[in-house]
Amino acid sequence: MYIVVNCPHCGSLMVARAENRTRSCPRCNHRADLRGLRIVARAETAREASAILRALKAKEGGEEGCEPRFKRFVV
Repeated sequence: MYIVVNCPHCGSLMVARAENRTRSCPRCNHRADLRGLRIVARAETAREASAILRALKAKEGGEEGCEPRFKRFVV
């Protein structure tokens, strides 16, 4: 079983195995205790969890064609 949770440090979504106690965030490298986090979604397989994660990130990012949340500045 896999779970999707938010990193308590940066808020990024991440996938973890349900039986694990901790997980490092791929974005900020913060070691999170999974037992205290709210579970956003559950999945039976890693492939299903990955698909859920992509869908949630796409939904979080807004509709296609919108400007990105953060613009890259060119110097």
